[in-house]
Amino acid sequence: TRTEIDSINAARAARGLPPLEPKRGVHLTVDADSGRNWIGTPSVNLGNERLNNAVRARLMALNELSPEEAARRLFRATIEQTPKIMFLVLPLYALLLKLLYVRQKRYYVEHFIFALHMHPFVFLIFFVMLIFRSLPILIAPLAIWMPIYMLVAMRRVYRQGWVLTVIKSGILGFTYFVVLTMGMLGAALGALFAI
Repeated sequence: TRTEIDSINAARAARGLPPLEPKRGVHLTVDADSGRNWIGTPSVNLGNERLNNAVRARLMALNELSPEEAARRLFRATIEQTPKIMFLVLPLYALLLKLLYVRQKRYYVEHFIFALHMHPFVFLIFFVMLIFRSLPILIAPLAIWMPIYMLVAMRRVYRQGWVLTVIKSGILGFTYFVVLTMGMLGAALGALFAI
């Protein structure tokens, strides 16, 4: 909490040391062998004290379960939250395409249709990879085929050269990865309050 940080910083200042700045995020010390109280004392700094206290309280509630049961419930709740996140990020994917191809003067809905085509393809590939995860000889070609298919699809739909398509695909992939990561963190946070 802020009071603990202030007292630590006062002690550090007395010794001539620089103050500690609280790290953003959720920091846990996990001891899976200790049964109850396996999380320890969570350190939460999400930028809002009410949110910090709410997340800390939910983590302490998880602390009452075994590590396996807590992980199982959290995973299930995150999977249940994921469709909501995908419902939100799909329009963002189309918006990114609109920004990348702004000079083509296409309607937003055209980019959205392309996004609707690409997402089920990627989900299908991930589903097949999950089913056959014990067969690396099948996983590698699928992992290679996915970006190749996306490149070919972008080139065919947007009719630009390979160099521009590769550059725009890289920008799109990186930006979308950041957005999707933030979305999945939101799903995990939502899952924490759903269990």
